[in-house]
Amino acid sequence: MPMKKRKAVEAVEDFVNCWSGPRSLSTSLMYSFHNRGDVECFDEPFYAHYLTNRTHPAPGRDRPYHDLVVNEGMSAVDTWFHLLRPKGEQTKIRFVKHMAKHAVVECHDPYKLYALNGDPYKYSKGWGGRPRSCTSMVTHLTETRNFILVRHPEDLVRSFNAVIPPTLEETCLPAQVQIFMLHAQFRKHRATMPVVLSEDLRENPEGTLRALCKAIEIEFKPEMLRWEAGPRPEIDGCWAPWWYKTTHESTRFEPPRRDKPPSPPLSAYLRELVDECMPYYQFLRSHALKPQAVDERRRDGATIGKTPTPSVEVERGSASGTHAYAPDPRNASVLVGMRDGVTGTFSLIPRVDAKVSVFDSGFVLGDGVWEGVRLHKGVLMYVAEHVKRLFQGAKAIDMDVGVSPEGLIKMMYDTVDANEMHEGVHIRLMVTRGLKSTPYQNPTFTVGKPTIVIAAEHKAAAEGPKVNGMRLMTTHVRRGAPDVQDPAWNSHSKLNCIAACIQANKAGVDESLMLDPHGFVATCNSVHFFIVVDGVVLTSKRKYILHGITRDNVMRIARGLGMDTREEDFTLTAVYSADECFVTGTFAGVLPVREVDGRKIGTGERGPVVRRLQEAYVKEADAVARRGRGC
Repeated sequence: MPMKKRKAVEAVEDFVNCWSGPRSLSTSLMYSFHNRGDVECFDEPFYAHYLTNRTHPAPGRDRPYHDLVVNEGMSAVDTWFHLLRPKGEQTKIRFVKHMAKHAVVECHDPYKLYALNGDPYKYSKGWGGRPRSCTSMVTHLTETRNFILVRHPEDLVRSFNAVIPPTLEETCLPAQVQIFMLHAQFRKHRATMPVVLSEDLRENPEGTLRALCKAIEIEFKPEMLRWEAGPRPEIDGCWAPWWYKTTHESTRFEPPRRDKPPSPPLSAYLRELVDECMPYYQFLRSHALKPQAVDERRRDGATIGKTPTPSVEVERGSASGTHAYAPDPRNASVLVGMRDGVTGTFSLIPRVDAKVSVFDSGFVLGDGVWEGVRLHKGVLMYVAEHVKRLFQGAKAIDMDVGVSPEGLIKMMYDTVDANEMHEGVHIRLMVTRGLKSTPYQNPTFTVGKPTIVIAAEHKAAAEGPKVNGMRLMTTHVRRGAPDVQDPAWNSHSKLNCIAACIQANKAGVDESLMLDPHGFVATCNSVHFFIVVDGVVLTSKRKYILHGITRDNVMRIARGLGMDTREEDFTLTAVYSADECFVTGTFAGVLPVREVDGRKIGTGERGPVVRRLQEAYVKEADAVARRGRGC
């Protein structure tokens, strides 16, 4: 919305405060706003206050620019009055980039956040000799536009450590959570403070900036997407030569490199720091804005900045875990393959229009089977095996798919080809019993044939988990016996696994480890589990698990490498004392496990067996792709 002109003392609503952490694209975002032309920018104006008003020494006191910051800075009260100085006739938005820690005296009590200038109810002389309340943190958060900019802790820590070893306080994550909570407590009529993920800014800058501008109620301008290279002496803080080199060389939000080699493992200290940061990050990430969809064809064209069509949201990728991936704006416009069971027609439908009836068996009852299939170099990996398993599950629940396995495979290839997909693609193939005449479980109330949905997405597995590994916990949810719900079926009814997944989320780990009814290790909530003991690769028996295709292929590959592989019962004690642990799944392949129930597995790093299996699995996938679609 257009900014209103006000008297100077009422002008706080024209503020936009960015509460960021370091190495999170905050300077790039400041340049983005500065390039609008209608924004006045301020770079960390409370840094001097932070360095000189601490109950204990502040990080930064030993840095080369310390004296410059202190000498050039002002007291908190003077800074407030400088920021709130009377405006001229030309009203500008005032964008203030903050390191969140600068606003917080103590960072570790989530309910204790001190106002920058002490008592918010003290009065000082303002302009024209009129009494004026010194703006408190509470007042500033409730009467201005605010948002939080956050980056995944592992990326933040790596980037910060390249300059100076970081601490928890310097990540700003505890302070960001406190600011968020303070705003939530006193926000009056305002919505929850928006949270922006720096990875979204890189993956989909226009969509993210559009979503941000909408959230803080200002107009998006296409000028925000690019800027001239070089420093900004009119707004840069005096610390810029030490921290802004990469930003000064940039002209836009650079997209992530898809061909970037895996990062080296973190040191023990940095890994512990990342683990300490994750609960704060996960809390903030749960409130993150979803970028608006942007038509890829308009990225560099003259139509940039116009309202995107269709108006759908692009997904945010998972930051960590067995299904970690980077979001891809192309997914907003993918075509979904759908076979209508009533008419029997197969169609390719834009994602925004892809729908099934509320009377569909899958929606009403979870009555159906599904598969996940990966596209690698134009070939659907092990597609015949996946379709065979789907048909076996369909037969077990007395459901006629209504198409041959070959016909179903053709539908899948038709879908990926229509989307011009070749690499880094994951397909969710879903087959439900079909439309119900009434919402009742009896299959005789089904109208027509099963509903078939083929949802293909650009979804490449993240590289970090392949090196850094997973953290697991043992859940109270057990794998059921075959006479309750046969776990060999890949059914739509996944509530037991979902419950286990929720428990893992609440505990701040990547996945849950599930036991069988007898207390032996069975599987994880979405992937299969292995241990390595004295060079022997062990996995659970098939009685209480999904008959995993990647699991079986990895075991075959391991035997081809001369490894001893066994399927047998083993306990948590064996897990805790194992040399290595790993998981397998269609999406990510082979991932190491570094921790189970808080216990470090082996050295805590990716082991030699996992590394060999990962390399061999990649070679196997390439060989399958070379054989082509007909094999």
